[in-house]
Amino acid sequence: MPWCKKEDTTNAIITAKRNMQSSHHDVKMIQKLPEIAILFFIGKAIPYVLRTYECDELSAKFPRFLNPCPIYRFKNMEACFLDGGRGAPQAADTLETLAELGVKTIISVGMIGAFHPAFHVGDILIPSHALAEEGTSHHYYEDLIFAYPAHPLWEELKNLLPQAKSEPIVSCDAIYRQTLRKEEQWRRQGCVGVDMETSAIMSIGNYRHLQTAAILMVSDVHSHETEHCAWEWKVTDAMREAFTRTCISCVQRLSSDKEITK
Repeated sequence: MPWCKKEDTTNAIITAKRNMQSSHHDVKMIQKLPEIAILFFIGKAIPYVLRTYECDELSAKFPRFLNPCPIYRFKNMEACFLDGGRGAPQAADTLETLAELGVKTIISVGMIGAFHPAFHVGDILIPSHALAEEGTSHHYYEDLIFAYPAHPLWEELKNLLPQAKSEPIVSCDAIYRQTLRKEEQWRRQGCVGVDMETSAIMSIGNYRHLQTAAILMVSDVHSHETEHCAWEWKVTDAMREAFTRTCISCVQRLSSDKEITK
């Protein structure tokens, strides 16, 4: 049963713009942001970035509806960054709010659990598309199976990160229902790994006419054989930090290219 009906042309009860203007927030309104934003879906990424790069805090409370957090700007490039949250609803909330503040290009940086034998912990993946098994996207589209990145941005990222692989993934928000049978079904649909946000970033990005794409690092892998299916977290802090630096370097080059072509 579709959750989004084409004939429903009624207004939303709350929008990102109305939320920003409401008394829900007690900090100074952000007027405008750089056109490029990085959304980190890695718990330790923001503290590491702040220790490693020169940044300015733009606001102590980014005015999204769910769990406002600080938002920062790099001093040496036209890009801002913040924690994207956890799961599709918070990712959508963050993206909608960024769009209202002038952001046009959003790069999602996060982790993915792989269930394909060709992938290993530490591999970098730029998803070609994402099977939408999270619930949020289906309130934007009546009939959605796969969500796709903005093709020009996806191509740029692949050129900037030639070591990255590009395959389909699945986004699912039922953390404890990633069963062996479901993984087999996902593999039949071409998917190599699972996260919680990418399909929502892509689908809502398309809905809001934004350029969106994801860069993901494999954090854990397990065999699809029943007797070897035990899950274990394998990624290290050093791997996370190296991946974060790689992504920021990529965005820095992307930002420079955009400045040159203006």
